[in-house]
Amino acid sequence: MVPRDVFHALLEPHIGAGSEPARDVCVMRVKATGEKHGRPAEALVELVDRYDEATGFTAMQRLTGWHAAICLELAVRGGSRRG
Repeated sequence: MVPRDVFHALLEPHIGAGSEPARDVCVMRVKATGEKHGRPAEALVELVDRYDEATGFTAMQRLTGWHAAICLELAVRGGSRRG
């Protein structure tokens, strides 16, 4: 028995049973600290993304799949270094 298969068998009937798409919200906060021009620097990005009624894309789809596809295309075209 594969634990992931059991998890999906138990969870999916509760979250995927309806015809309504998941109307999710994703919250992301990234804080970077370091130096710029020899002085301490900090950057903070906070993002809130919600289900898009117009396209039907969930926030999770928009925040995981899109940038992965863009990075893959960049790598395939030789636009990023290996490693």
